[in-house]
Amino acid sequence: MKNIVKSVFFVLLLFIILIVLSNIFKPKNNTKEYGMHYPKANGILAEKANTIDIVVVGDSESYRAIIPMKLWKDYGFTTYLCGTPEQRLADSYAFVRKIFKNQKPKVVILEADNFYIDSKLVDPIKNCIYQILPIIEYHDRWKNLNNDDFFKNVKYTEIQDMKGYEYSTDVEPADDTNYMIYTDEEENIEKLNEIYIKLINKYCKEHDAKLIIVAVPQTEDWSYAKHNAVKKLADEEEIDFIDMNVIREQIGIDWDNETSDKGVHVNYRGGKKSTKYLGEYLQKLDILEDHREDGNYREWNGALKKFEKLTDDDNQGI
Repeated sequence: MKNIVKSVFFVLLLFIILIVLSNIFKPKNNTKEYGMHYPKANGILAEKANTIDIVVVGDSESYRAIIPMKLWKDYGFTTYLCGTPEQRLADSYAFVRKIFKNQKPKVVILEADNFYIDSKLVDPIKNCIYQILPIIEYHDRWKNLNNDDFFKNVKYTEIQDMKGYEYSTDVEPADDTNYMIYTDEEENIEKLNEIYIKLINKYCKEHDAKLIIVAVPQTEDWSYAKHNAVKKLADEEEIDFIDMNVIREQIGIDWDNETSDKGVHVNYRGGKKSTKYLGEYLQKLDILEDHREDGNYREWNGALKKFEKLTDDDNQGI
């Protein structure tokens, strides 16, 4: 009995120590300087509460093919991209849950490429542990701790003007010879990924948000067999599915000039085309407001001016 009591006391003491250390090691701001992982995606944490209409989660395709500032300029929709490199669906689910703590988006877009990134059974356990004990995720911050980490509360202040978007005008042509050849076969979505897709859909329904699955233009990692499998699942779950690869004539990507890396990602030119189609689709849903004349969204107009200065379309011939 004494050994049991000692063991319980030790575990309890260790847990308390980890809780205290977690409060120290957890980034006090959503910046790289404070140790925040993926500061672009986590820029949403600094946005005013309940001001984001559309949230996008997924892997790198999601933040290269959708341009929030274009959706703002053309429609007045506020969009934030929470994609990260090779984002697993467990992480997409965790991101969605985190976002809804401070935002009430009406639309959640799930980029379909990560349906085919292998999930691991340890992923949900890892995310749960990270949430309870941030020191496990941020243990490597010990080298850069400062006074703020010991004496300040968490306050996210770093607004990302690009809203998670990664701008690129690089050009590396793609070979689209065998791009999207028709087949009636399906490329299997692993069971764990299917579970996460259903969980995300369920969570969105519970929070009055419309889930849309989007496959953005790419020649390297997408196929008709993947399209078939995702469409079947989307139909079963009654989720809207936009596959821009199937309607490629409508999107009109020029694979000689509008990809930055041989068809894996579109560049800014290609992103404008995919965003234009998406914006028209979202507008037809008639569930999103135009905030361009709303004084509470003035900072979006400021971000747009910076974006237009950066892109300078006319001078770049875009």
